Amino acid sequence: MAEGGASPRRPEDAFQSEDDLGKPEGRTRRCKENIMLNDKFAKHMGMQIVEVGKGYAKTKLTIRPEFLNGMDIAHGGVIFSLADYTFALAANTPEESGLAINLSIHFIKSAAVKEEIFAEVREISRSRKLGTYQGLVTRQDGTILAQFQAMAYLKKAQE
Repeated sequence: MAEGGASPRRPEDAFQSEDDLGKPEGRTRRCKENIMLNDKFAKHMGMQIVEVGKGYAKTKLTIRPEFLNGMDIAHGGVIFSLADYTFALAANTPEESGLAINLSIHFIKSAAVKEEIFAEVREISRSRKLGTYQGLVTRQDGTILAQFQAMAYLKKAQE
């Protein structure tokens, strides 16, 4: 569920209105849309954007049978991939590309087939060249499945 108990929005609704295109928020929206439209792996996996903003992103994924490992639970790589995609959405801005240099994840609980899981990440620090992020992967009821930390090298868009 999105904040305030509302249902998660469709990916195309997760962004701000067209009226914001000339404002910094509108440029952020376009940058995030570009990542969403060009990430072939995320599309293949069925990852969906719930919400995005400056230094923040929330995504979701429904666990499919082909995502299960030999123990019949969601493969850790699937959970890691959702965390990584969400981190990418939070780290990139119109002015800077956030290139992952580290992502560390701690698996806490497992996910089962047909379960909807969410990844949410927030920027906790941003300097001239580095951005640091913390996030959680949860079930819809808020049960924590994994926690992660990530770091991005920030590269100016024209570099």
